[in-house]
Amino acid sequence: MNSASKPVTYNSETISMKKGIGNKFIDDFDKRFKAIPELKLKIKRVVELSKEKNKKPLIISFASEKGGCGKSTMAVTTSQLLANMGFKVQLIDVDNNESAYRMLISRKKNIQEVINNAVKEGVDESLIIDFKTKLDPLVDTALVDKESLTVDLVNEIATDSAYDIIVFDTPGVKEKREENFDLAKLNHAGEVHMILAYLSNSIVIPMRVTPLDITIATRLIYPLSQFVDHLEKMKLAVLKTQARILVNSIDQRTGTALNALEEFQNSSYKQFKTIIRRSDKIAFAPYFEGVQTAFTTKVASQMQESFLEVIDQISDDAMVSLGE
Repeated sequence: MNSASKPVTYNSETISMKKGIGNKFIDDFDKRFKAIPELKLKIKRVVELSKEKNKKPLIISFASEKGGCGKSTMAVTTSQLLANMGFKVQLIDVDNNESAYRMLISRKKNIQEVINNAVKEGVDESLIIDFKTKLDPLVDTALVDKESLTVDLVNEIATDSAYDIIVFDTPGVKEKREENFDLAKLNHAGEVHMILAYLSNSIVIPMRVTPLDITIATRLIYPLSQFVDHLEKMKLAVLKTQARILVNSIDQRTGTALNALEEFQNSSYKQFKTIIRRSDKIAFAPYFEGVQTAFTTKVASQMQESFLEVIDQISDDAMVSLGE
């Protein structure tokens, strides 16, 4: 597999279809949350500043060295919420599991199939798209194999002015974690982490509430922070990349996990103020055939509100990354 076999953009037919999806939904979404108008203005300012100063859309990366930590779920949720606010978002899935890609592409395929069938029956395509304007808007997505991801490819993707924000879902690493930022021992997955540490405005490190997850998350953020500091000191940095740990949990948590969380929250590692509470139903939604949205349960509705707070903090970090 290489980047050529998994193109980073969709054909004009799908892009054209996307324009009509979600127009009415976006207006309704603004009315549901009082903080949305102010947050949208804030994100818009950061996006405009990024395009002006960095000549690129905003780049947000979700990184972890452990599977099952909520990385893909949170990358999808963030992308969808940003799209719900009217921003043009593309999610690039670099994870071998491809769960973020599959979740987002399933909606595109389903909607495209409805349109194609309608056209065959003589129904005007514009009528179908108009009917779909009440759906949450589509997020563009693409697969890139981790062996193919390079600084040049990220820059190529990022110079596509069709997008306001690009979200990367990085590969989880199950071995040799300490080598991710060691140039002498770098593996392919580690190289992805390094490239995105170099080019991202904000890096989000999801961490479940278990002693193991906490240990692994801190093993990533410490060398990552050192790497970013080294780039800045050597005057090689293009951004003041910001990284934070995002604590999240499955609903059931043990006393041991709560104790570990309390100890972690007293540490010096940068972390989001908000703890995301998610459910197994959301976590495994990418594997359900015909899934229509990331928000499938009451817990997910609460998750949206928490994520709006997270997006607000990501915006603050992005502003810092641009030297403001």
